[in-house]
Amino acid sequence: MKLLRIYIVNVIAILLIVVFIARPYFTGKKILSPTAFYGIRWYSLLIAISIVAGIFLVYKRAHSYHIAESHIDRLTLYGIIAGIVGARLYYVIFKWAFFSKHSAYILYIWKGGLAIHGAILSIAIIGYIYAKKHHISFLSLGDMFAPAVALGQSIGRWGNFFNYEAFGYPTTLPWKMFVPIYARPENFRKYNFFHPTFLYESLCDITIFYILLHIESKVPKRRGTIMFSYLLMYSTARFFIEGLRTDSLMFDGMRVAQIVSILLAGLSALWFIKQKRHQ
Repeated sequence: MKLLRIYIVNVIAILLIVVFIARPYFTGKKILSPTAFYGIRWYSLLIAISIVAGIFLVYKRAHSYHIAESHIDRLTLYGIIAGIVGARLYYVIFKWAFFSKHSAYILYIWKGGLAIHGAILSIAIIGYIYAKKHHISFLSLGDMFAPAVALGQSIGRWGNFFNYEAFGYPTTLPWKMFVPIYARPENFRKYNFFHPTFLYESLCDITIFYILLHIESKVPKRRGTIMFSYLLMYSTARFFIEGLRTDSLMFDGMRVAQIVSILLAGLSALWFIKQKRHQ
């Protein structure tokens, strides 16, 4: 019940921010500036805050997984580097038609263009290699880091808000979001309001975060339960949210994020089926 109360308070806080602070920007009465202060962009600031929040949570949880802080120190450093590089590389690969002609922009990560699936995959690879080298359970590492990733995502998604990106198709729903004409896709220039898909995902991520904490505290589990629960829930939510977006990375006419979401959800479902059979 305590987790549920905290979750409800967090969701209400997010909704209050939208209603009372962000509302003028949602309605179009005010236009957001991507810069916070001293030339620092909101996108970069929120990504940094999400990383710090995730790191804090990992250190707080490390003792329950009996993993030495020295390992956490190195894994955190490697994970941050791998996550940022992987997220950007993933985005660049599927936007190569643009970046092949504007290679200097590859380094402009503060302007957006970090794909979470790229970060997840690269962090998983680094974590697996590290776990094998130091004889640590990879599944335990995944369980320890998964809630931190969900929490970080719920914060970092707000960077898309300030960049006017990762929004959905035009809508007339009460929570519609105004997007200035310069940020609209060319085929939607005549529309003013769009689905705030960044908000949908942020709310999903914070929900997943608390569900994972509940599973960890209440449900008997094997190693890997938290990690695969995160992958299953996030992939399912992302599949549907991605269907609303106007800026999806595409491959052969299909949305890349939906393809990856199906693969990760399928992998997670197979893992749970396998565990059930073992029981």
